[in-house]
Amino acid sequence: MKHIENLRVLAPEPLAWVNPKVAKSAGISDGDEIIVETRSGEVSVKASLTEDMMPGVVSLTHGWENEQNANNLVSLDICDPVTGYCEFRNVACRIKKAG
Repeated sequence: MKHIENLRVLAPEPLAWVNPKVAKSAGISDGDEIIVETRSGEVSVKASLTEDMMPGVVSLTHGWENEQNANNLVSLDICDPVTGYCEFRNVACRIKKAG
């Protein structure tokens, strides 16, 4: 999807929205390249700090490919033991400054 020129103008790079307090505790500043990792994989994106995100929640843009693909963070093989539904939108993650 991000190969569409008009969309790239609106969203030129993949972002992870992070609450500033959480970012500060991880040594992350606005615009830093960060790694978002889960038990299934990781992605490399830029941090966008905003008070609009609840502390403890990270939100990623979708539609990117390769090392920015948010699908790298989930697995169809890991399912909820009660519902049997695979992890899809709500996944525990860790963030750290890249490099």
